[in-house]
Amino acid sequence: MYPKVSIVIPVYNEEKYLNKCLDSVINQTLRNIEIICVNDGSTDSSLEILKKYERSDERIKILNQRNLGAGIGRNKGLEVAQGRYIGFIDADDIFVENNALKVMFCAGEEYGCDMVSANIKLVTNNSLGDLYYMNNVDTERIISPAVYGIPWYFSKNIFRRKFIVENDISFPNYMRGEDPVFLAKVLAKVDRIINIPINYYGYRHIPDESKLNSNIIDYFQHFIDVFKILNNSKFYNANQEYYGEFKKFIKYFVHESYRKTILQNYKEDFILFKFIQSNFDLR
Repeated sequence: MYPKVSIVIPVYNEEKYLNKCLDSVINQTLRNIEIICVNDGSTDSSLEILKKYERSDERIKILNQRNLGAGIGRNKGLEVAQGRYIGFIDADDIFVENNALKVMFCAGEEYGCDMVSANIKLVTNNSLGDLYYMNNVDTERIISPAVYGIPWYFSKNIFRRKFIVENDISFPNYMRGEDPVFLAKVLAKVDRIINIPINYYGYRHIPDESKLNSNIIDYFQHFIDVFKILNNSKFYNANQEYYGEFKKFIKYFVHESYRKTILQNYKEDFILFKFIQSNFDLR
């Protein structure tokens, strides 16, 4: 019997939070799930923690790869997943309500939707709060992909695996910014989304500017990818919203020392080069 939901967890050096993450997954009231943990070349005790959980829960599968990033890890999990739906969780995050997966799976089946969306909460120590730029779902309703909002927090959704496979949707080979590209691909193909008023995903915000700086080109490129996908799909309002995020990124995170690097990377694409240079005063 195939699992109802496959949960894919990329893991890289998350020994501090991994137990809480795994506990929140295995304690879901939807029991017929598979839990695919992709060890992304961890050098701390993460792999040992995964093996301990694997011995005690037959639903857990461990895949290993060298450090290639969360996107490639998720793609590896997608390749072996057998669930009717696919969900993702980062190893420092949690599922909030124990019955969330069950409610979301049942809603997806009832409404025949390829994407099910729920609420995301901010995890701070042991408390939950609202993300200031996210609107909570308070009623069960179907929405169109065009009104989902900017491609943000793909992990607060589950996706029908058949839909993902048939549309050849995967994560790009980026070390940063791969999530919004995946979600943009989904929104460009999905017909409708069922929103569920349940607290599903707990996001732990851990700022790490060094990771962003070391992968600045990947993060910059993800914006360009999202713009192309949304524009081709005629999601003009969402594109404008994401353009606003792009401008914030340039203003607050692209330091002077990285601007020449960005321009150098796009010098062969004259149109894009001039767009970047003129719109964001990069020299």
